[in-house]
Amino acid sequence: AYSAKQLERLESEFKIDKYLSVSKRMELSKALNLTEVQIKTWFQNRRTKWKKQLTTRLKMAQRQGLFPPHYFAPSAQ
Repeated sequence: AYSAKQLERLESEFKIDKYLSVSKRMELSKALNLTEVQIKTWFQNRRTKWKKQLTTRLKMAQRQGLFPPHYFAPSAQ
């Protein structure tokens, strides 16, 4: 379980960069009093959530006719 302060900082870092360097992970670990594994795991889980949200938004846009059905299909070249 993460505190509200920890989550706020993690989310703000995620907005800046989806992937952390080892040095940034170490810095956050010390600043938030979490292990590096906790930081790494949180970012992995957050990226998964972000990708699912992105996919959902794209599908909704496609259903609304903002993109043709074949827009995201791989091209046959």
